Amino acid sequence: MKRYKHFIFDIDGTLIDNEAANLLACQRALQDEGIHKDLPALRFSLGIPGKVSMTQLGAADADAAVRRWGVHYQRLSEEGMVKPFDGIVELLRTLKTSGHTMGIVTSKNRVEYTEEFCRNWDFASLFDGYICADDTANPKPHAEPLLAVMKQLQIEAKDTIYLGDSVYDMQCANSADVDFGAAMWGAVAPDMLTNCAVKFEKPADVLRCR
Repeated sequence: MKRYKHFIFDIDGTLIDNEAANLLACQRALQDEGIHKDLPALRFSLGIPGKVSMTQLGAADADAAVRRWGVHYQRLSEEGMVKPFDGIVELLRTLKTSGHTMGIVTSKNRVEYTEEFCRNWDFASLFDGYICADDTANPKPHAEPLLAVMKQLQIEAKDTIYLGDSVYDMQCANSADVDFGAAMWGAVAPDMLTNCAVKFEKPADVLRCR
C-alpha cells in the first residue's frame, strides 16, 4: 500500500458524525420560511456549500437560510447529536505526533468552520491549514480548494491523500490529481465511491498509509 506524507481531510461525514443533525437542521431552517421537505429530499445537500443547497431548495434569501441552518445545527450539537467518529481523534493525534502534515478542505464557509468546528472540537488545532467553501471561486467538487490547500501548505500532490466521504470529495481529488481515500465509515453513497486509491473501513485503517 502506498504511503503518504500529507493527509487532507473533509469534515462532515469524515471527521464528524453529523449527517442526522445536518439534515434536521436544514429541514428546520427551511420550515422557518414555509418550505417543507422530507429528510430524504435533503440528502443531496451533504458535501456541498450550504448556500448552494439553499438556493436549489428555493430559499428566498440563501444567506439568511444558511445562518438559520447554523443556529439549528448548533442547538442539535449542544444536545449531543453531533460527535467525532470513533477513532478519529486518536488517528489525528497519531498522524500529528509522527510528523505528518494535516489539512482541511471543507464545504463549510469560514464562519461555520470557526463557530461549528473549531468552537466545538479542540482537535481542530491539530491541523496545519484549511480551505473553506468561500476561500476559492469554485468550491468542491472543483479541484480549486484542494489545489489551494496544497499551495498553502507547500506540499505536492504525489505525496498527498485526500480523505472524504462523498462523491463531491472524490471528484475534487480526481480533478486535482490527488489520490482519494474513501472514508467508508461515513460515506453517504458508498456505491458511488468508485475512483479511489484506497477505501478505509475505519479511521485506524488510515495509519497503514503513513
